[in-house]
Amino acid sequence: MPFSRLLSSFSVFFSRQYLLVANLGDKGPVLRYDMGSGKFVDTFFTVERPDSQDDTIAAAPYDLQKSPDGWLHVLTLNPREVWRYRESNGSFGSVVVPDLERKDNWRQAFCLAFGPDGNLYVGSDNGIFGAGSEVLRFDGKTGAPLGMFVPTKSGGLDGGNCILFGPDGHLYAAGDETTGILRFNGMTGAFMGVFVPEYPHRSQLNPRSLAFGPDGHLYAIAGAPPQSNIPGASNEPDRILRYHGSTGALLDEFVSPSAELGRPIAIIFGPDGNLYVGATHVVGEHGAGSIYTGRIRVYSGTTGSLLATFDPSNQANLDYPISLAFARVTVSVRDIIFISRIPKWMWALALGLILGITAGRVNNRVEQR
Repeated sequence: MPFSRLLSSFSVFFSRQYLLVANLGDKGPVLRYDMGSGKFVDTFFTVERPDSQDDTIAAAPYDLQKSPDGWLHVLTLNPREVWRYRESNGSFGSVVVPDLERKDNWRQAFCLAFGPDGNLYVGSDNGIFGAGSEVLRFDGKTGAPLGMFVPTKSGGLDGGNCILFGPDGHLYAAGDETTGILRFNGMTGAFMGVFVPEYPHRSQLNPRSLAFGPDGHLYAIAGAPPQSNIPGASNEPDRILRYHGSTGALLDEFVSPSAELGRPIAIIFGPDGNLYVGATHVVGEHGAGSIYTGRIRVYSGTTGSLLATFDPSNQANLDYPISLAFARVTVSVRDIIFISRIPKWMWALALGLILGITAGRVNNRVEQR
C-alpha cells in the first residue's frame, strides 16, 4: 500500500488556512493556494448552481466575501445573485439573495460587505451614467431584504465599485463617478462626508478594492497622477496608496509601480499582517485581442516590500483575480502529504522511527517476562 494512502486510512483531518482567489470568467473558478508555500492547490469550487437545469447560464464571480458565521459568499454577474458556499469544503450551500435586479434590467451589483451587525451589504449601481448608486442591506443569515441602507446618489455616490466597513464601524465607498472615497454612518447609513477628497484619475480610475490594514490606515489601488510628467503615463491602476485611517490624509505610496506589481485589481490583508495583491499583466497591446495573465503578490504589511509571488509558473491558469479571501479548510493527512513543504521522505523516516521505537519497547517487555 502506498505510504500516502496508508496515512489517509487513519482518517485524521486538520483545519488549515488557505488563500482563495475568484477568477473572473464564465463559471469562474475559485482557486485555492497554500499559505505556507504559495503553491496552487486546486480549484476549490466553480461558480455554478448544481440544481440549475439551464446550461446556458454561465455565472461569473465578481466579489468574494466571508461572512462572520463562516460561509463564502459570491456575487455573480449572470445571474445577478448572491450564492454561498461552505468554507470547510467549497460545496454549494444556497442562493442567499436571488435576482438582485429583477425590477430593473439596467441595475448591476458590484460589491459585497458584511457589517458589524452581521448583515450583508450590497453596492448596487443603476447602470446608467450619472444615475447614481446605492447600498442595499440584507439579513446576513437568511438573505431577507432589509431595505436600502445608503440612498441612491447619497453624498454623490455613483458608479459604485467597492464598499467596506472600517475599524470605526462606518461604511466606506468608492465608485467610478464618485469624487473621492465617501464615509457613511455604520448604523444609519447617513452620509458623513468625503473621507478622501480626491485620488489620481478620479474620473477614469477609482479603487476597485479598498482595505484597512493592521495599522488602522486605509489602502487603495490607484493610477498615475493626472499631471504626471512621466512619458507614456497612463490612468491604469499601477500602485497602492495609503491614507490616514482617521483623517483620510494621503500618507505615502505604499507599493510603487513595477513590473512585478502589474495592474492591481484586488487587495486584502492576511492573518499574517501582510498585504496580498491580485494583479493582472497584459500580454501584447490592449484591446479585444489582449491576453491576460494573473499573479498573486505578497507585500510586507509594514514596509510594502515584495515578499513572495504565489504560483510563479501560473499552473492555476489565473488571468483576472477579481477578489481575494481567506478560509479555513478541512484537509486530510493525505492532502497534507501532497501540499506540505515537508518532504515525503521525512514523513517516512518519522513513521519508521516511531515503529522502530515501539518494536524495541515491545521486545524489551517480552525479554523482561
